[in-house]
Amino acid sequence: MAAGFRSVQLDDRAVDRLLHARGGPVHRTMTAIGSTTTRTAKTLADQRLNSTATAQFRDGTRSGRYRDRFRTSTGRTVAGLRTRITNDADYATFLERGTPPHVIRPRKPGGMLVFSNSIGERVFARQVQHPGTRPYRIMQDALRIGVRTALARGGR
Repeated sequence: MAAGFRSVQLDDRAVDRLLHARGGPVHRTMTAIGSTTTRTAKTLADQRLNSTATAQFRDGTRSGRYRDRFRTSTGRTVAGLRTRITNDADYATFLERGTPPHVIRPRKPGGMLVFSNSIGERVFARQVQHPGTRPYRIMQDALRIGVRTALARGGR
């Protein structure tokens, strides 16, 4: 018979602690992935979004609300550990996935849309054909980069 183990006994409690314990190696790695991904998402948001893609003040400066709304948390569930990375800005899905061309109408029937054009003139319209927006894929790319970076650092 070949040299080696004849039998192996696993301590189920020790394996459970290793895989599921708060502060254990898996928890630390998942927390590192979440933190790295969130930092990366904030950096990508700054790099990819211009003033037309985010909430802005009247002077044209960006509010930074989308960037500031990234959150991460790691905790236990019935199935094991889970890391959640979220952005609760009301337009986050539109920035991530983009939008198809669509018509914008006033909220009140019979109302008018009012906005300023590129030279500062006020424009009134009953509806506007929006060309849609391209997807920025910030969360998707941040997760890919965050996982690779955190694992390269050994889960720290």
